[in-house]
Amino acid sequence: MMASKNPVLIALSILLGFSFICMGLLKVSQVIDKELHRDVRKTFKNFAKIFPILPNLGVYVSAKYYRLTVGYTELVGGLILLLLLPFRRIQLLANGSLLIVSLLTVYSHYVLKDKFERIAPYLVFALMLSCRMVVFYQVLKRDRIQGEKLAKTQTYDDNQQQQIAENNNDEEQIDESKKRK
Repeated sequence: MMASKNPVLIALSILLGFSFICMGLLKVSQVIDKELHRDVRKTFKNFAKIFPILPNLGVYVSAKYYRLTVGYTELVGGLILLLLLPFRRIQLLANGSLLIVSLLTVYSHYVLKDKFERIAPYLVFALMLSCRMVVFYQVLKRDRIQGEKLAKTQTYDDNQQQQIAENNNDEEQIDESKKRK
C-alpha cells in the first residue's frame, strides 16, 4: 500500500532515519568517531549484564553481539525509514523495532542508574517514534475513510449510469413501438 504524501510523516521518517543510521554506525564501526565507539563498547558491556529477563533464566548475552545486533537494527531501521518512504508496512515494522530498541536502551540506562543526560536522547527518540506511529495510523484511517467515500461515490455514479441506460432503453423501445404502429 502506498503512503499518502503527509509532510509530518515524511519529515519524521527522514529525521529519524538519519539519526538511527548515525547511531547504528557508531555502534557497528569506528567510522564516525573512534573515542565514542570505544565508549559505546564499554557501555554495552554493562548493558549485557542487565539485559532484561535473560539473567533471571541463567542465560547471558555477549556484549559484542548485543551491541552489533542493536547497531545493525538501528542502521537497517534507519535506512528503511529514510529510503523506503512509499512503503507503509515495511516502515511500520522498522518503526516498531526501533521503538523497542530505544525503550530497551532507556531501561538499561535506568537500571544502571546513569545520569538523565544519557537517558534523554533515547527518551526523545522513543517519543518521536511513538508520534510517528500515531501519525501513521491517523493517515491510514484518513485514507481508508476517503477510499470508502470514493467507493460510495463510484457506486452512486454507476447506479445513476445504469438508470440512465435503462431509461434510454425504455425510450428506444417506446420509440420502436410507435414506429411500428
